[in-house]
Amino acid sequence: MSAEEKLLSIHKYGLYTTFTPEQISSTYLLLINYLRSNINSIDSIKYYDLLELQFYLSLLSNKDHEAKTCLDRIMDKFGDGDSQRTAILKATYLEATAGEKVAIEYLSKRKSDELVCLKKRIALGKSKATKQDYIKSLIGYLNVSPLDTEVWFELSETYVDIGHYEKAVFALQEILLVFPFAYNIFARIGELENIIYKKNGDLEKLESSLKHFLRSIELSSNFIRGWSGILITTGEFKKLNNQKPLKNVKIDYESLFKLSNSRLQKIISTKGTNKEDLFAGERIISTFT
Repeated sequence: MSAEEKLLSIHKYGLYTTFTPEQISSTYLLLINYLRSNINSIDSIKYYDLLELQFYLSLLSNKDHEAKTCLDRIMDKFGDGDSQRTAILKATYLEATAGEKVAIEYLSKRKSDELVCLKKRIALGKSKATKQDYIKSLIGYLNVSPLDTEVWFELSETYVDIGHYEKAVFALQEILLVFPFAYNIFARIGELENIIYKKNGDLEKLESSLKHFLRSIELSSNFIRGWSGILITTGEFKKLNNQKPLKNVKIDYESLFKLSNSRLQKIISTKGTNKEDLFAGERIISTFT
């Protein structure tokens, strides 16, 4: 992958938002050097995409003056009157330099049908709003933009924060209507249903939890969260059966327990996923086996 392709990919998928300080610094240097060397030959559309990336990397590096220079160049080209994209850049700059209140005031003056700006304004208001008010804002947004899976996930996690796990599951199910093969969402539903089971002892929730974990590894065979969930839920079935034989459970939880333990061991031994998940998998094996 060329430097240009790497940088454009980082911009397109917003990968910089998950970068460590070291990654931000190295990406910033790569970008600056690339722009200096190719300023006269780079395609105009790609140039402004990379300038936007420079804007975000500059803010993340506390280079506010440089971020303002990038913003001014983009504003000179596109303005912010009809462009929600540049309006978001300006709001982000105001948030970083003048505070959330100023950024919210700026976005409040935008047209009410600008959904991208509305979404940004709701996100900015999160820290000051109560959980209930924040939920109302998210639901209000979803009423006009029901296919925004990012907001459905945010709504789900907010419900989790206040202990409304059934509603959290419902929000995740809305995501699956848009992305039916989202294995991470199946696993998250499994995790939440396992929490519900632990709260009320509903065996059907435990069975449903296991089925969602199984679906997640069906879609992604090395997904460590899925295998971990299978190990935990089948371990619960084993524990229940030791207390009182389970007669109406048709799932072969004994075999699944052994299989999930074996698969986790293999994934960990071959380092088949990221370090964070490897550590979590090791901890789960030591706890539940």
